[in-house]
Amino acid sequence: MNIGLNGQNLLNPFPAGPEKYTFNLYKSLSKIDNKNKYTLYLNNNPGESISELFRNTTFTFKVIRNRLFWTQFSLAKILYFSNINVFFTPVHTIPIVRNKKIKYLSMIHGLEYSSYKPKNIIELLSKGKPEKYTCINSDHIITPSNSTKDKIISKGWASSDKITVISEGVDESFYKRNYSEIDKVKNKYNLSNKQYIIFVGTIQPRKNLENTIKAFSLALKDLNRNDLVLFIAGKKGWDYENILKSPQIYNIEDKVIFGGRIPDENLPALISGSIGMVNFSIDEGFGLPVLEAMSCEVPCALSNIPSFKEIIGNYALYSDNNPDQMKETIIKLITDDHTNMIKMAKDKAREYSWDETARKTLGIFNLIQSSN
Repeated sequence: MNIGLNGQNLLNPFPAGPEKYTFNLYKSLSKIDNKNKYTLYLNNNPGESISELFRNTTFTFKVIRNRLFWTQFSLAKILYFSNINVFFTPVHTIPIVRNKKIKYLSMIHGLEYSSYKPKNIIELLSKGKPEKYTCINSDHIITPSNSTKDKIISKGWASSDKITVISEGVDESFYKRNYSEIDKVKNKYNLSNKQYIIFVGTIQPRKNLENTIKAFSLALKDLNRNDLVLFIAGKKGWDYENILKSPQIYNIEDKVIFGGRIPDENLPALISGSIGMVNFSIDEGFGLPVLEAMSCEVPCALSNIPSFKEIIGNYALYSDNNPDQMKETIIKLITDDHTNMIKMAKDKAREYSWDETARKTLGIFNLIQSSN
């Protein structure tokens, strides 16, 4: 079988969740599958380090010039005249003009676009359209959670039998690091002699960071502690300006650190050194940073949303989207003994591996290729 893989944004130097998913899935596919032939379509030249990760001789690279509407013009033309049997995309779009002999498999990470505030009439008119088109016109869909699957079905974009839930995995680099590693990373991010709770994710309104910062300020007042800080690890997303102003509004400018995107080699130690992770996001398709924290034996305080409950279960503290309740949950995160929950959470996180994600995805390749 000839399998085409969408590698758009795979080489992004500042990867977010979807890019991390793409990289780890493709890496595992190259490791476990020596039978099928893969063509990885990229919009930039791969460096030697990337090529080394896909050393499997069944993997080849094809760089397509990065023009406007890369998927709809440049990629679409290449695919139309290719001998690909199955094309997989982890990006929420597929070509409108398609070779009907190719089966299209799409990963829909989530429908978080609903919380995005359009900035102009074009964004308003196109909001949700790529996700809808991709769902309707793909031969099969993968989602990382039943929560996302149920949302797609409720919108009437696909039937249940067209959607398979395949969880994301946790990289083996996420485990509890020793004091030496932790101290070294803490020094790098001005966290020496500080205790901190951590948030990992893109800085944008959907992550509910304004309320998180407010809840943290309320918790500090109740705890009457001066050694605690909130460390926010993540790149700037959309409408981040008010979030950056929030510490000043709540008079805790010296208690909130915006660390930017943390390189992968530093993140496990930075998470390991924290008191706990907070993520009171309004909506998520999955929850990879939370599973990474669980693997690092760090307790989590989370929003009470379906995807978190489905994936993490009872191995975290939960709160509704209310600053007062979030405050109480943060206080519990900081003051309670979580020894038992940490152990169970670590065991739960072990159920998620990228090799298993790749094996199940390969099964869907085989399924749709053999279907009429």
